[in-house]
Formats: sequence, C-alpha cells, structure tokens
Amino acid sequence: MAAPASALPPPHTLQSPRTTTAADFRRSRRRQLGGGRVRRLRAPSQNKCSSCGLRKIKETGHRLLVKASGERVGYCPALAKHKSPEEWLDSLQ
Repeated sequence: MAAPASALPPPHTLQSPRTTTAADFRRSRRRQLGGGRVRRLRAPSQNKCSSCGLRKIKETGHRLLVKASGERVGYCPALAKHKSPEEWLDSLQ
C-alpha cells in the first residue's frame, strides 16, 4: 500500500535527477580547456598596427620603447620611415 500523502515531504525537497545548468557547462568546459583558465583573445584591431597593417610583434619590427621621461611609445618601422628604433626615439625627444 502507498504511503499517505501527508507522509511525503513537500515536492521541492524531493531528490530529482540533476539537470545540467549553464554554469555547470561552463565549469566543465573550463576544466577541459586547462584548469579553469579561459583564454581571452584580443580584438583584431589591437593586434594590428594602424599605420602599416602588420601584426604588432617583434618579427615585423614593432617594439615598445621608453622615452627618457618614462613615457612608453610604440615603434613601427613604416611610421618611423625605416629609421632604427634608437634614431627614431632620439628624434622624438
């Protein structure tokens, strides 16, 4: 015989099969990608030089230089008219 209705706990406390939520999915995806770290990519406009259109990496000649005043400036060979980074930095000061 079935238990009377008053003997059953309220419906919200019954153990139901666990459903996957969006947070559970993201958590498991982070574990798969490597220990909870999510790699964020930069926008393409931040990766490319606005002057020459090349990627801002050392292989294309781009560098981050520091003036004597401590200000940081980005060096682009095309913008510097193919001067060396030292010559170009001296012309700025």
